[in-house]
Amino acid sequence: MNKRAKGDIYEARSVEILKREKYEILQCNYRNRNGEIDIIAKKDEIIIFIEVKYRATLKFGYGSEAVDRKKITRIYKTAMQYLVENSLEDSQCRFDCMSYLGNDFKWDKNIVWGDEIGF
Repeated sequence: MNKRAKGDIYEARSVEILKREKYEILQCNYRNRNGEIDIIAKKDEIIIFIEVKYRATLKFGYGSEAVDRKKITRIYKTAMQYLVENSLEDSQCRFDCMSYLGNDFKWDKNIVWGDEIGF
């Protein structure tokens, strides 16, 4: 199974978890010139931009560790463009990472704020 197919499986699992937790799924695999966001969801009037990461082993560390400053900056710029395109600039938002290590699952909420990366 290739990397993209495996990613699709774990993104689908994340969508199911979000739905169980009563999140509204706004979009999956949103792309613009800045990058891609795996899942965009909404709950309690908050827009949540979610990065999904999978690792079979710890050889390359936890998936959430791959969400470094460069990746966060790209996600943030992509999210800001999404908000503008959808006239949601005044919306409250947050950035989460849903990561999988084998069958273990971890959901990190509020992984970054714009002022932490210079916005």
